[in-house]
Amino acid sequence: MRTLASCLLILLMYAGPSARCAQAGETAELTIYAYVPHCPLTASGRTPKPGMIAVSRDLHAKGWEFGRRVEIQGLGRFVITDLMHERHGKSIDIVFPNKAKAVRFGRQMRRVELLPPAKEALAFNGR
Repeated sequence: MRTLASCLLILLMYAGPSARCAQAGETAELTIYAYVPHCPLTASGRTPKPGMIAVSRDLHAKGWEFGRRVEIQGLGRFVITDLMHERHGKSIDIVFPNKAKAVRFGRQMRRVELLPPAKEALAFNGR
């Protein structure tokens, strides 16, 4: 289990700006995982809760920034607040409230669309 200090270190290491701003409407076929947070803060400094997702670092480097929203085919809209472990690529983690629900969801392939930035996303990213 992670300690608060290690969570804060992760936050400081990965909460910086991304390389470019991805265009709204960008879509990708991604692997969707479910996770139950073990850390009190996401990489963006938020408390994890349902409706939030973590993106793989390759997506983050392409401009899928914290605060941006996505539409996951058949599941609805989510906000990006966290980063996945570097071993994952082309994937998303959805926050679930408990392990049983996460296990039931499992791993799925879904089409994901990056939505236009909302006004609150600009404040979310500190701009």
